[in-house]
Amino acid sequence: LPPPLCDEPVILKALTSAGKLFARISPSISEELGLRVEINDHQAAKEMTAKLIELGHQSIGFITGRKGTATTRRRLEGFLSAMKEANLSVPENFILEGDFEYKSALIAGEKLLQQTQRPTAIFASNDEMAAGLIAAAHKSGLSVPGDLSIAGYDDSMVATVVWPQLTTVRQPIKQMAATAVKILIEQCRAESGERPNNELLPTEIIMRESTASK
Repeated sequence: LPPPLCDEPVILKALTSAGKLFARISPSISEELGLRVEINDHQAAKEMTAKLIELGHQSIGFITGRKGTATTRRRLEGFLSAMKEANLSVPENFILEGDFEYKSALIAGEKLLQQTQRPTAIFASNDEMAAGLIAAAHKSGLSVPGDLSIAGYDDSMVATVVWPQLTTVRQPIKQMAATAVKILIEQCRAESGERPNNELLPTEIIMRESTASK
């Protein structure tokens, strides 16, 4: 079950009631149900923020994902943790809500970039929103990364079709799917009472042309 199906209560209840085995990819709720394959969203977001700080950025904005999801919360907390450890403040108006969709970040980006005090870098909770931020920057007459560095999350297809190509967190999506199938097969073949281990897979910071030194 990939997101968002992995968190759909009706599906989880039906599978559990029917006694069916299932594996969930990056669940946000009811983590005790089924097998799990996931990444450490908090740590990955923290590492990306630290990379922006290493580039010399001290004024960094953040676009959140869909409200109420654990993924959104973990990535925001990772961002704030890195900023706190670097003794950098984050103005309240530098954190804007998105919903993982391009248009939401385009609107949020325009709002953020029209402020008198604007960040020198913005970290979006996924690549699609980072692409929306690039469009917002271009509409505002700003150069990316000359005037504004932008980073995303996922390393999805959009990361390499936008210009400039996105610096992003690479989430091992294919490996996560393959691992979910593997542990589900192991569970099907296991003796009664045995259970495979849940899997936590690594992420990677991919540096491309959308970020530069301050």
